[in-house]
Amino acid sequence: MKTNFTQRKTLLALLLWFTTISLFNVQAQTPQIWKRYTGEITDPNIPVLPDYSYAGYMRGEVAIPETFAYPVFDVTDAAYGAVPNDENSDQVAIQAAIDAAEANGSGVVFFPPGEYLVNTDPNNTSPITINSSNIILKGSGSTPGGTIINMKNYMRLPSGVSSWHNNPMFIFEPVNASITDSTTITQNSNRGDNFIYVSKPQIFQNEKYCRLVMDANTAANNDYLDGKTPRSVWTSIINNGVALYETHEIESVDMPNKKIYFKDPIVDNINSTYNWEAQVLPVLEHCGFEDIHFKANFTESFVHHKDYIHDYGWKALKMKRVAHSWVRRSRFTNVSNSAKITGSSYASSIVNILVDGNSGHALSVVDGGSSRILQGLIWDNTSSGQWHGADMSGKACGSAVWRVDAQKGKGMDLHASMPRTNLVDLYTMTNVSGAGGSYVNLPNHLTGLTMWNVERTSTNATTVDLWKDCGGNYCGLAVVNPIIVGYHGTASTTFVQSNVKYEESNGTKVNIESLYEAQLEYRLGSKPAWVNTAIDQWNILRVDWYKILEPIGDSQVRSGTYGDTNYGSSKSMEVKKDGGSYERRIFLAFDVSGLTNISSAKLRLTPNTVGYTDYNLKYVSNDSWSESNITWNNKPSTSFLLGTKSGGSNPIEWDITSQVQSEIDNDGILSLELSAVSWGVYGSFFSKEKENKDFRPTLLVELADSELTAIEDAYVRSGSYANNTYNNTNLEVKNDGSEYTRETYLKFDLSSINKEILSAKIKLVPKSGTSPTNNVTHDVKFVSDDNWSETSINWNNKPASSSLMDTQIVRESGVATFWDVTTQAETERLGDGLLSVQVHSNTNTYINYNSSESGSGVPKLILELADGGASNKQSTSKNLVNAEVINDNSKQDIIEYFPNPTSNYLNLKWGELINSYSITDLAGRIIKKSENINLKEISIDVEQLNTGIYIIELYSQNTKNRKAVKFVKQ
Repeated sequence: MKTNFTQRKTLLALLLWFTTISLFNVQAQTPQIWKRYTGEITDPNIPVLPDYSYAGYMRGEVAIPETFAYPVFDVTDAAYGAVPNDENSDQVAIQAAIDAAEANGSGVVFFPPGEYLVNTDPNNTSPITINSSNIILKGSGSTPGGTIINMKNYMRLPSGVSSWHNNPMFIFEPVNASITDSTTITQNSNRGDNFIYVSKPQIFQNEKYCRLVMDANTAANNDYLDGKTPRSVWTSIINNGVALYETHEIESVDMPNKKIYFKDPIVDNINSTYNWEAQVLPVLEHCGFEDIHFKANFTESFVHHKDYIHDYGWKALKMKRVAHSWVRRSRFTNVSNSAKITGSSYASSIVNILVDGNSGHALSVVDGGSSRILQGLIWDNTSSGQWHGADMSGKACGSAVWRVDAQKGKGMDLHASMPRTNLVDLYTMTNVSGAGGSYVNLPNHLTGLTMWNVERTSTNATTVDLWKDCGGNYCGLAVVNPIIVGYHGTASTTFVQSNVKYEESNGTKVNIESLYEAQLEYRLGSKPAWVNTAIDQWNILRVDWYKILEPIGDSQVRSGTYGDTNYGSSKSMEVKKDGGSYERRIFLAFDVSGLTNISSAKLRLTPNTVGYTDYNLKYVSNDSWSESNITWNNKPSTSFLLGTKSGGSNPIEWDITSQVQSEIDNDGILSLELSAVSWGVYGSFFSKEKENKDFRPTLLVELADSELTAIEDAYVRSGSYANNTYNNTNLEVKNDGSEYTRETYLKFDLSSINKEILSAKIKLVPKSGTSPTNNVTHDVKFVSDDNWSETSINWNNKPASSSLMDTQIVRESGVATFWDVTTQAETERLGDGLLSVQVHSNTNTYINYNSSESGSGVPKLILELADGGASNKQSTSKNLVNAEVINDNSKQDIIEYFPNPTSNYLNLKWGELINSYSITDLAGRIIKKSENINLKEISIDVEQLNTGIYIIELYSQNTKNRKAVKFVKQ
């Protein structure tokens, strides 16, 4: 069968292209270059875009499967022996499970929830290898409570190996990858053709993949440099010439005409006089790495090219010579590089990826002559951004980088060595690029690069010359005549036009938001469902990885003649300290009721207009206001100051952990006011109505790994009360002479914790507190004697306290105070497993905390554990991927729900009798509910729901349990 790849001339309704995930400037126009691509116009001065839509798994035409007809090989089975959440290496067990799957011919190597250790011996490091097709490494989720693979040590560099070839932790690669047969290409083929002519077509009979190779050839330089003259230091291309690869899947072999037909078109023109050849290419097919949090341990401040450890010691995984394979829904922490696809790989994807923790060398990499690779929905949230961004280099072609959020990183990477005809689509970055590559291998990219709706977030205006000769070895990004459409950002970016093939809509995002998505929809006739599903998953993961909350309400208010004006629908909010009609303040509200166990919470506001003043953040106890009606004249009053931060051009953060925890323990709504300190200085911040969600106000919440309630707590009193026992709902503290002094004692059981404690904080909530301006401080001291009981302790028999662990200022009633006891908690975990402490006051102010008998606001020990481990994480069924539970009062049962996403019915199964359910949108509005069901399995009609993300809550009448899961309505 011969596929016809002639571009369709039928003009699709342009309204289709307005169906996008995020909003943008309503003034944006349909770009002329898109009209040229679709055939609406034929202006010869506008170039025809290359078709980048073949990038990704199965050329973007179908979704990566969610289920597999492969047997499951659970790494924790006795046959393999992995044990999560202990101190022993699991590497041998993981490799054994992989080997068993390979011996079977296919398999899902499954990781139940928990942490698995690899590379534990620093003197004997070796990768885990996958050498067969149809092998999926599948975890139980990359969000908290899922699967963690912890790479304990860096990879040692083998003798004689270049540092950039140092092994990653996981390698997918065929055992026998050598080229065994090749033939000469005898006639020319053009970009868009799906065939080549060869001298020996018979070598491709019964073969699936073909690699086209043009060895280094100076005769081809003019074609791929588009007539430009290379700089004298670019010796590789000058002395040797252009070298090119591209890989294709074979559709059929036409023996009589000596033609090979492919399932996708030729990337660029093939000139047979340049000595092209076609090779039989062995590859791995249908391999995957998914739903895993890969955690390395690179914690030094990254120094570029300091040594191989900094650059290449902590790489996670590499897929070499693969087709229709993927890395998805995974998180990579403290790594040199997350994922690399190389070695003439084909039609594969890296999607829905978070890279965070300590900054390292590279975000993700596609090179080695790989073709049709998609890197998309990637978030660089490392401490200061990866040194290099998402990369297409080393003869990579026909590939796309799509929807990348790298606001901390320098920018996209085009790492030289002759990549060509690639797309950078919807990339958000700080600078113009983070491109690298040795100067001898420049330019960074040959012909065919398109940058589409790229956003630069730096506030400095810049002029960019993409073919600059500065006289040195490195003169900035060097690209052969790119197409640039919709390049925009906070400050202007001006490209030198003599070194650009075509530019349109500089400074304004165009309304064809994603070129990759638009071309895919144009080619297939409709956008494949996997695109929106992947974006929806991305939005869910970005919340669940950290619990990033947006306000439920935000607005400015203004004084004087504007006192009755509401600004709730504005996209920005103003702040100014002034008189008359000129003062402005900001109010925000967050719903934190869905949180329980947090270790930190930070408010982040992004400036719209820079105001160089300090800003006061204050707590507002009255939550009855709404953004649609709040004004200066009806604004709620503030209670107390939470913190002061200096303004500037960068996002501003306040640590408000205590207040967030207090609201979690109370009504679940947090209201705040922001005001300026300096008189007459104007500033503004983006509101939740801002189209780009990355600029909206956010509450960044880190979830604790575990929390322990005090097993014993009581207070003692001096003087004539010295023999009394106070085991009730009060924990009183006061330092006031012989009769009135009170001290509180707490005991926590750490015996269930089998991981190193990285952070331990005692949380007490006062029911009778005081303003922090009164500077009432309480000491928490270590008590070595654990042989006391809350039912018998009194002043006369109390155990002695010893070392001071922390001192904190006491907060208002209902506002939690946290004391850091990390060092002693870890010592006691390794000792007798019990931690006893005394709370002592330095003033005569009476303070009364809730005790464990109070019912709410009880004493807690909040723990962060090494690598997210906790003793209560257990293995789950090896052949079942569980629903992610948002709120779980009973962790022993499982919710199953499918399909997700769904367009009509959602089926749910729970181990409990489902008495009722409610469906809410992300704003908390109840959309649908039902009661008195009393079934363990239900099917819910959701066809009438609007497209979006919803939360369904299930309730059990028998056990009073509640569970909630997210689903996507298509």
